Amino acid sequence: GALRHATPHTGVPERGAAGLGAALQALPPTQRRAGIYHHLAGWPYSEVAVLVDSSEAAARRSAADGIANLRRTYLTGASR
Repeated sequence: GALRHATPHTGVPERGAAGLGAALQALPPTQRRAGIYHHLAGWPYSEVAVLVDSSEAAARRSAADGIANLRRTYLTGASR
């Protein structure tokens, strides 16, 4: 498949780590867990799926939805 690259952001939210923690806590539990396990811990989706009790495809979707929600809420300052 094609390589994907992170989308750069020109500004860093002023909400800092506390704001990020609050934004993570606001995510649905499966999105939060799948995103943390994959994006922060670096675990493959096959292992994330076991931890969140879902299929690999569902774990991938949950992590992606969680990142999309964080972009909408934390990076833009929008409320859910």
